[in-house]
Amino acid sequence: MIRKVLFTATAILGLTAGAMAQDAAPAKKKEDAKLHYGIKVSLDMTTIDGTGFSAGMKAGFNAGGFVEYSLDKHWGLTADLLYTRFQNESHNFYDYYQKPGVIDEYNSKGRQRVNLNYITVPVMAQYKFSKILSVVAGPQYSILVYDDENLILGHGAFKKNNFGVIGGVNVTLGNWRFFGRYVQGLSNLNNTGIEERSFEKWRTSEAQLGIGVTIK
Repeated sequence: MIRKVLFTATAILGLTAGAMAQDAAPAKKKEDAKLHYGIKVSLDMTTIDGTGFSAGMKAGFNAGGFVEYSLDKHWGLTADLLYTRFQNESHNFYDYYQKPGVIDEYNSKGRQRVNLNYITVPVMAQYKFSKILSVVAGPQYSILVYDDENLILGHGAFKKNNFGVIGGVNVTLGNWRFFGRYVQGLSNLNNTGIEERSFEKWRTSEAQLGIGVTIK
């Protein structure tokens, strides 16, 4: 009887250990895999650096997907495909950007709030200090797909293409990614067409705090 109990217990322990080993193997394989992809979302604080805009930052967001590829123990590449909602406000805009020959009352009907919607693609090099902590940096390209503003009569006040640089910190906990990033736009987005103010530069700045999760 005792032998049967011992045999049964040993068999159960063996099967349990085998099952745990099988469960652990894919987890380890996933952790060591070179390629990962997933989804992410972030809260953004955005501003437009330029004459005629509020100096304060406004809340926006990013949402989309990401991919990571490990080159070796420390180095890797990561890229995102994101929908970005960018918000700001004009401030005394028409004191600076009046079109010659257009009366103030008519030209100043533009809304104060500016909403810009982009498809954004950052491509970054990644350096891993450990399996948990890493830093990223690289270029970013954004294309304006929709704008909700009427600062200038007859056409959009902002150029479509926006190039910038991005850098930040990632924290990896299993499948989860926590990150903080800063983006500095390099392109001059001034598209007013007002020759007298063509020297004015509009550039975007953006601070991000977000979370992502890997699917693979």
